[in-house]
Amino acid sequence: MRKLAYLFVLLTTVLSCNTDSEIVVALPSEIYCNDFSAMSIYFKNLIGNNNPEAYTFKVTPNLGKQDSVKYTFPIHQTKSEKYSLNVSVFNKSGKKVGSKSTTVFYTKLKKIPVDTINILLTGNSLTNAGYFAGRVKSIFVDTLNFPVKFLGTKKSNGGTHEGYGGKTWKWFTQNIESPFVFNLSENDTTLNFKNYFENVVQAKPDFVVVELGINDCFRADTSSVVAIDSTIDEMLKYTTVYLKSLIDYKNDIKIGVCLVPAPNSHSSGFTANYKGKYTQTGWTKIQRRVNERYTRFFNENFKQNCSLIPLHINIDTQNAFPADNGVHPKPIGYYQLASTIFSWLFYKIEDETWQQ
Repeated sequence: MRKLAYLFVLLTTVLSCNTDSEIVVALPSEIYCNDFSAMSIYFKNLIGNNNPEAYTFKVTPNLGKQDSVKYTFPIHQTKSEKYSLNVSVFNKSGKKVGSKSTTVFYTKLKKIPVDTINILLTGNSLTNAGYFAGRVKSIFVDTLNFPVKFLGTKKSNGGTHEGYGGKTWKWFTQNIESPFVFNLSENDTTLNFKNYFENVVQAKPDFVVVELGINDCFRADTSSVVAIDSTIDEMLKYTTVYLKSLIDYKNDIKIGVCLVPAPNSHSSGFTANYKGKYTQTGWTKIQRRVNERYTRFFNENFKQNCSLIPLHINIDTQNAFPADNGVHPKPIGYYQLASTIFSWLFYKIEDETWQQ
C-alpha cells in the first residue's frame, strides 16, 4: 500500500512538473510606453488559463511598480529609451517554469508635429464602441496638442472610426457593405482603398490601426492546435489581401495590427453570453494561438509597413469586464486598451525616421 501511495505521489509530481514546463509566457516582442498613458503587464494575461495565484513573477529590470497582479511601467523613466525587459515565472517550489524577454520602447516627447497626422482606426465591435478613437484623440489633442485627425464614417463615444460589430478580415475585404469595398462599375465589386480615402473621407492616411481576429476565429474547433490553425490559416488569407491592397495604395503607410486582447477572466461572463456553447477556457486557447500566429506571420510578412500592437497585456481581466460579457469590457477596460494603441501611435509619430 505504501508503494502504491508513493507511486501516486511521484506520478502527481511528474504531471505537475510537466504542466509547469508547458507554460508559454505570452509576452510580445515589443512594448511601447510613455509619460502620458499608463501601461501595465497583467500577469494573468501572460499565462492564459493557468492559475496565476499558483505562481510568482519576476520582472527585470524592475524599474516600475510590481505587485502580485501586474507590473506597471514608470512615468518619467531614467532608463534608456530602448531596453530589454524579462518576465520570469516561478512555481510554488521556486522553480522557474517560464521566461520571456521583450524590447521596451519608452517614448519621450521630442517635438509637436506641424502637419496634421491622419489616423484611421478600424475593426470589430471593440472598435465600434468608439472608446479607442475617442480616448486616443483626447490624449493627442487635449494633453499633447498634436494636430491629429481621425478618419472614418462612424462616430460613437467621442470617437470617429470604421468599427463594425461581428466583422472579420474577410468581411472587410469582400462584403459590399464594407467601407472599403465598392461597386465602381458593372460586375466589378472590389476592395478599393484609393476610392475610400480619396472620395469618401477625402484624406490620405498616415497610420491605420486594425483590430480584428476575434470574430474570425471565435468559433474555431478547439480539439487540437491543428484544428485551430486551420481557422487561422483561412483568416490570414484575407489578412494578406487586405494589407497588400492597403500598401499598394500607399506604400509608406504605417499599419498597427492589434494582437487579440485577453478575455474576461470569469467564466460566468461567457456563460451569460453563450450558455455553454463557447467557454472562457476555449476562447483563451484560441486567443493565445491567434496571437502566436499573428506574431509569426508579421515576423515574415509586411515588415516594412506593419507592426503589432500588444493589446492583450494591458487590461485587468479580473475587474475591467462586466459580469455578463466575455469579450467586451467596461469603459475602464476600453481605456486600458486605448492606452496601448496610443502608446504604439505615439512611438511611431515620434520616431525620427517617420518625421524626416
